Amino acid sequence: MQEYNVSVIVAVYNGEKYLENQLSSLLDQGIKISQVIITDDGSTDQSMEIIETFIIDHELSDTWTLKKTETNLGPAANFINMCKETT
Repeated sequence: MQEYNVSVIVAVYNGEKYLENQLSSLLDQGIKISQVIITDDGSTDQSMEIIETFIIDHELSDTWTLKKTETNLGPAANFINMCKETT
């Protein structure tokens, strides 16, 4: 079987309603994901807490990274910044 180096970026803004399903979907992929970078772009809901709990509960801190922007960058700038961090 061929091995791939796969990075996934997830831009989050007030996504608490969908996060649990979205994060679970990443775990259920048929290929191993090498790196997950999640950046919260200034959410005012419980997005950060949901993601932090998910990472801890599934022991993902070695390959999953969660960051919060200091100011709201907007979807395009948030996405571009995350792309620069992938391996």
